[in-house]
Amino acid sequence: MLYNGEVTVTAKVTNNGKGFGGGCYPGLDNGTTRYLYQFEDGIVTLDPGKSATLTGTLRMETLGTHTLKLADKTVSVNVKYRPATFDYTNIRTQQGNGKTSDMNSNILHIKADVVNIGNDAGTGTAEFKVNGVTVGTRQYTLKSGESQTAEFAYTFNKAGKYEVTIGNAKPETVYIEGSIQGMPIVKDKSGNGNNAYIHGQPEFGTDDKKAKQTLVLDGKRDYIEIPDNGGYTPKDAMTGMVWANLPSAGTTKGGVSELTEQYVDLDGKGAIPDHNPLMVKGIGLGWGTPYMFRMAVRETGKVTYGVCLLDDNGEFSWNDGSDDSFGIKKDQWVQYTSAFDFTTGGDSLRERAAQRTCRQARF
Repeated sequence: MLYNGEVTVTAKVTNNGKGFGGGCYPGLDNGTTRYLYQFEDGIVTLDPGKSATLTGTLRMETLGTHTLKLADKTVSVNVKYRPATFDYTNIRTQQGNGKTSDMNSNILHIKADVVNIGNDAGTGTAEFKVNGVTVGTRQYTLKSGESQTAEFAYTFNKAGKYEVTIGNAKPETVYIEGSIQGMPIVKDKSGNGNNAYIHGQPEFGTDDKKAKQTLVLDGKRDYIEIPDNGGYTPKDAMTGMVWANLPSAGTTKGGVSELTEQYVDLDGKGAIPDHNPLMVKGIGLGWGTPYMFRMAVRETGKVTYGVCLLDDNGEFSWNDGSDDSFGIKKDQWVQYTSAFDFTTGGDSLRERAAQRTCRQARF
């Protein structure tokens, strides 16, 4: 093994105490005790009586033969000379030129820690890579064991998903939208100026008679936004309409949730959203009133419509029955429409009206 190389250690750790504690490996390196606290999953804590199998690494920082002993296992490791070698870790990224990251910027600042893990001083070239292609270089001269921060800035000219890294550091994924996505691509034909903007990197469709009249969204990062200019303030009625051609490829259930991006739920497991929006006005699809209007496809393939015109969980309108007519149609263009007005509104409206009538009758 070369100087500053790492020995991988895996062992079962049990908390035999009465209190909550962090897992660690006490081991002997040529008779000197070394403790390993950092593992693949970071610092691991254990309840009393609990056990876990943990894997971590010990860095060999001196030349020569090392006798390592952990529990009943003993190994011999010979650490050899290594010329000047630069190792890169701890990638940090920030979009924009401000103090905090600006997701509306297409400028990326990236940093990494670089350390000379060799026995001799030397000069190394840090390579900044985007999707595996080197787009910038910088040289650093470091003594043995010395570290420094390698920094680069880069301006993207196209929106999308990119993997960025410096040297041999683990790549990080960044999503560039920002100022290069600030062009309206869908015109409001009503003349009210409510033009739509795209986010992500959707492709133009090819199944329409007029070229470039449809957009193919990936179900993850692509969406169309119509910014609220103060004109969307319906007081007594609203109608929403979406034309969509939802695919069947890659799905085994009624809906399209298998094509969407997973998230981590409360138990730490991956999950897919049950409500995938066709249209939403608001900040979310959840319970309460984070939205004013929504149309969404459930995992079952049924379409659910929701309306919240008031701030007290006001009006809800649902279309989520078991009949096939309530479901989406795949691989064909379908118009999904929902309309609501207070005159013929939901049960909650009628109940409140009845309550008001009763109260008035008492007086």
